Amino acid sequence: MFNFDFDFQFNFGGSGAKNTIETFEQFCDLVGYPKPFPKQIEMMKFAFPEKEDLQKPRLILGARGYGKTDYITILGISWHIYKKRNATILLITKEFDRGTEIATEIKQVLKKAGVILKGKSERKIYTEEAKGKEPTFTNLAVRSKGLRGRHPKMVILEDMITPDDTSEAERLRVQKVYEEVLKLTPNV
Repeated sequence: MFNFDFDFQFNFGGSGAKNTIETFEQFCDLVGYPKPFPKQIEMMKFAFPEKEDLQKPRLILGARGYGKTDYITILGISWHIYKKRNATILLITKEFDRGTEIATEIKQVLKKAGVILKGKSERKIYTEEAKGKEPTFTNLAVRSKGLRGRHPKMVILEDMITPDDTSEAERLRVQKVYEEVLKLTPNV
C-alpha cells in the first residue's frame, strides 16, 4: 500500500528550527540536554552578552559540577552560533585534546539544531553562512602557535590553568596567551 502522507515543508538553504527556537532553554531541550537551572542560564548570559558595549573581558569562577563547560562552553557557543551563523569564536584550552572533545560536541549540538556545517576539520567549524578565511569556531591549545593573524569576534578561555600548574613558567605562559588574546578582541 502506498503512503500518501506527504511532507510539504520545504527548506530552502536554512534550518526551519531556527524560526521556532527563541530561548536558551528551548535550545537545550531541542539538542537533548537537560533544562538548565536559572544560575546556568545566568552564567551563559554573562559569558555571551547581548549588547555589544558589554563585550569586555569577563571571568567565571565556580566549583566543579556547576555545568560551566556544558552550559557555557558547549551549549553557550552552540546557541551563539545558532543565532549568529557568521560568528567567529576561538576556544583556547590547556590541552589540545580537551578542546577537540569540546569542538566535537559543539558540532553534534549544531547538527541536532539543524545548522548546516561545511568541512571535516576536527578543530574548526564552518557554518554554511561563514564568509572569508576565518572559521565560525576554532580550537587551539595554550601551547599552540599561530594565535596572531586570527580575527575572532569572541574568545573563550576554558580551564587554561589548573591547580596542578604550580610552576611560574607555566603561569607566565598562560598570562602571555591572555595578553595576546586581548590584542585580538576585548570580548573574552
